[in-house]
Amino acid sequence: MNNKAKKFLLQTVAKNYENIAFDFDQTRQRPMKPLVHEIVKNLNFQPGFRVLDLGCGNGCFLPVLSLYQKDFFYFGVDGSSNLIELAKKNQGDYFKFLNILDLDKLEEKDFDIIFSWAVLHHVPSKDLRQKVLQDVFAKLKDGGLFVFSVWKLFSIAQKKKYSF
Repeated sequence: MNNKAKKFLLQTVAKNYENIAFDFDQTRQRPMKPLVHEIVKNLNFQPGFRVLDLGCGNGCFLPVLSLYQKDFFYFGVDGSSNLIELAKKNQGDYFKFLNILDLDKLEEKDFDIIFSWAVLHHVPSKDLRQKVLQDVFAKLKDGGLFVFSVWKLFSIAQKKKYSF
């Protein structure tokens, strides 16, 4: 993918999330998927473990984490300033505006676990995804975990829904 296409796609995604932030927030008031709860419930970290929520959106993951874990440091970052403002309003001051491609500029490091729910598919090229993954692993402690999900837009059910 050429640089012009990458830049266009990154700008489009950023602009779209700024524009839909308040509607996005409304659709993220329902509970997260059961698999997310199952993953968090089964974490086995020492008290005080450190969590980075990469692409935290409106902060809807923090309450899930708080249901099952009590003693942890949480920090969420997102590339939408509107979503970060909503996260701060809803959950407190645990959030920072930061583009996923600028993770290397984040001073915090030594995370025990980094979560990224439905974010990586927004990174438009293999080389940029590799950069993000390198930055993620640079922020983890030795032996830390990276837990992520991506959309499966073209599952069999989705193909039927979107076929013409």
